[in-house]
Amino acid sequence: MKQGSTLLKVVSIIMIVFAGLAIIAGILFLAGGGIAATSGATTTGTLDINGTTYTGAEAAIGSGIIVGMLGGLMLFSGIVDLIIGIVGVKASGENGKYTAAFVLGIIGVICAAISLIFGVANGANTIASGLVGLVLPVLYLVGVMQTRKQLEEQPAAPQQF
Repeated sequence: MKQGSTLLKVVSIIMIVFAGLAIIAGILFLAGGGIAATSGATTTGTLDINGTTYTGAEAAIGSGIIVGMLGGLMLFSGIVDLIIGIVGVKASGENGKYTAAFVLGIIGVICAAISLIFGVANGANTIASGLVGLVLPVLYLVGVMQTRKQLEEQPAAPQQF
């Protein structure tokens, strides 16, 4: 295994591990959002936000919906990263099938860049995590390009008739 395919395989495996963690967290957030939303029916008390008073039930249902949406987004992101990681591991096997990995790598870099842009727009606390989130997709894409270059430089195998 050469340098490019090794980089691609290692980054792909790291992405699969992080994807698994994101999927678990997404499921937990979905469950937690559902629990918060359904518990709102029995919640008493009020919540005052900028002069608007909400009942405890309204606040619990609203927060449950937000947590559930966050969980759904995390679950979706984890599934996409899992697919990208699996395709990367397969592409690192030097079988010449790196086109899907290349396309998914570009999509991953674009999504990470968009996330970084939104992080910068929302505040300085998320810039560091956005940069870290951009590193893996960039390394993945570099690994795909190195693997592709190495495969193109290999001499063609002699054909037997």
